[in-house]
Amino acid sequence: MNKNQKNKNFISCVESRILDFNQIYTRFHIGLFSKEDALNFSNNIRRILLTSIPGFVLTEINILGAQHHLDNIHGVRENVFDIVENLKKVIFTLETSILNFCKFSEFQGFININGPGIVTAADIKISPNIKILNSSQYIASLSWDAEFILNFKIKVVDPIQEKAKQQEPKDQKFFNIENIPQPIKKINYSIHNFAQIPEFEFIIFEIITDGSIEPKEALQYSIYKMTKLFYEFSIVSF
Repeated sequence: MNKNQKNKNFISCVESRILDFNQIYTRFHIGLFSKEDALNFSNNIRRILLTSIPGFVLTEINILGAQHHLDNIHGVRENVFDIVENLKKVIFTLETSILNFCKFSEFQGFININGPGIVTAADIKISPNIKILNSSQYIASLSWDAEFILNFKIKVVDPIQEKAKQQEPKDQKFFNIENIPQPIKKINYSIHNFAQIPEFEFIIFEIITDGSIEPKEALQYSIYKMTKLFYEFSIVSF
């Protein structure tokens, strides 16, 4: 094998499948790395995947007849706290790449339904650009005389920026929801010797997402994020 072949990098998608609850599993082979570089790469990418992948989160909610998180609403089995917790489980996504995804900010949605019946994510009305992945997600149960009117806001959030920024004044008509996106559900990696060249290594990387983002896009974003950080320091004069 010649020098050019030895230095050739690769990222191969070896396996990808849909799991239960719309989760997506993908296994990658990534290489080639000199000894120790594979471990450094894996640790940095894993940390970015777990802490820095943006996603939609519920930020504010207004429910007709509710003034407090523990209020009960006439004709609704759940109190406000339970409704909010159920609504936070709804998975929203946008049909675009993650780098464009980050440019979008805030969307508004609503539910307006009369009882009796079961309210699910399928009853949500929102921009046609937004896709709900788990439309069967339970939200509330209504009795025959219930009127359930709910307005909410979701936005694309960068977890790091969201944790760092100070709380901004919000519209007092809405309950403010503290929520950090967690699109990455599980990560595993292992490092292996490259059979043809023992002094080189490659990584088997496994990523499971909640379905709101493809594992491939999450990996690409993590590499972009890490490269951008190191590049910015590489051009600093000192």
